[in-house]
Amino acid sequence: MGLFGFLKKDECCLCSEEVGPLSRARLKDKEEKIYVCNKCRKSRLSPFIDLVEMNKADVDKHLVQREKDGELYDEIFSDFQYRKLNELLSADHPWGYTKLGKYELRYHGDSGNYCIWEKHPDYDNFDVFHKDELEGACIHGEYADLKDANIIKYLHDRTVFNNFEFNEYPDENMKKLYLTIFTSHPYIHEIKLLVVDNGTTKEKREGREKAIETMRTINELVEKQNEDYGVKKKEVKSSMRDATTSATKALFTGKGREEAGGKIASAFNKMNAYNDPSHRDERIEGLRERNKMRKFE
Repeated sequence: MGLFGFLKKDECCLCSEEVGPLSRARLKDKEEKIYVCNKCRKSRLSPFIDLVEMNKADVDKHLVQREKDGELYDEIFSDFQYRKLNELLSADHPWGYTKLGKYELRYHGDSGNYCIWEKHPDYDNFDVFHKDELEGACIHGEYADLKDANIIKYLHDRTVFNNFEFNEYPDENMKKLYLTIFTSHPYIHEIKLLVVDNGTTKEKREGREKAIETMRTINELVEKQNEDYGVKKKEVKSSMRDATTSATKALFTGKGREEAGGKIASAFNKMNAYNDPSHRDERIEGLRERNKMRKFE
């Protein structure tokens, strides 16, 4: 019995094909050694999952979800069409997209679904997620050092890229630029897209601009939907109305000037907090930490 167990070949748990040490990924199951071969990993599973942090039950559930996403893709995106010249200003066109490296982030307005699409995928189904599952986005990358081109300088998670960052990380020094989208989708928590992989300075600039535009759009959408972060827009409007009313009353009556001054200061503080993007960085940092903790579950 022991001898037969020693001679037994390792198999892929999905296709039952024999797998060698260089053509497999081991799942998280502790009771027994369970593997997925590289072929099944590329063709049947999402390229954005962290397979080594999943057990067999997770993989089975992921495959069920993958089928559901495939059906959703067939229903919504299978007949995707780019806008024609005469449709550029039309509000009736149902689809939109942004080119991000070899990927396209496609969007269907009526249903609110997104799709990560690429021209020649190794996998069978594309990943589909809903706008309500968006949690945030950031850019990060690798650059040649300004003084020594042989040294790699890392651009860590950014939700804002202003003139200061641009001076520190110029396009001509860019090696790789990534856009990471965070979602509450059951199995794709972080979608890391390689937007720029060398290229000309013009290609790098265009890639960076599209990544930043997509990042900003996603973060603004999340902020509108998520009332747990930052100051709510309606809270700012309410505070401004209250301050205006108090200031007008104080102007005409000569009373309550100190109270009006306090409300005006409060309104401006709320407005500055609403426009301050720093809470985005805190949210992204929190999402990174949350996803790290998943590995210990």
